[in-house]
Amino acid sequence: ESPMKPLKALLISAILALPLPCLALTVAQTVGQVKGTNPSSAFTASVASGTVVVAIIECGDVGGSPISTAVADNVSSGAYTLLGQQYDSVSHIQNDTYWKIANATGTPTVTLTAPSGYCSLSLLQVIGGTCTPTSDSAIANTAAGSTATVAINATSTQNNEIMIANAFSLGGYFSATPTGWSANLAGGTYGGWDAIEASSGTANNLSATLSAAGDWAVILGGIYDAAAAPAFHSGGFALSPSN
Repeated sequence: ESPMKPLKALLISAILALPLPCLALTVAQTVGQVKGTNPSSAFTASVASGTVVVAIIECGDVGGSPISTAVADNVSSGAYTLLGQQYDSVSHIQNDTYWKIANATGTPTVTLTAPSGYCSLSLLQVIGGTCTPTSDSAIANTAAGSTATVAINATSTQNNEIMIANAFSLGGYFSATPTGWSANLAGGTYGGWDAIEASSGTANNLSATLSAAGDWAVILGGIYDAAAAPAFHSGGFALSPSN
């Protein structure tokens, strides 16, 4: 028996043990706006444990300072985590984006708790590979203006990342889905969009047109699910055939 065979077997075992790359992120389902005081919204299909749930929230008439909101559902234990928040001191409107990795499988009803204000709640489920979804603090950003174009710079900082934008307008209505983005919140004076980028450093700046100029604000957040690249010696290696 060739003395190389045990070494080959060891190398092959090591290669097979490397983590598989994560599958591309995909939005599996969305649920449109539900409005009211402490609104609840239910998914129409089962949400698998390990996938991501995102809650997009807009609250009006919240008062003269930001409010503390909370999101939870009746399937997964524990509260959702805040991905981004923006409060407008003139209009007293607040936008929040929350997310959570589901820790149980089922069809959840998601509930927003807010101490004041009339709020809207919409949902999306993001599915991906076998890795661990992580919030991207580096991409978090806000923008505001008073023109007829809502805009925010958005460049992915991770491989396999979903960028999520949450906006409101005090002027016109959002008239179309921004180029390069998908709508997860339909119409009116509120806008919610997502864009999934395969590679870090991909610029996909958001530009949404309003039917008329007016005050607006938008928040940006990101969630990624990218496998770490295996670390090989720079010289590499080769397997030589043997008998």
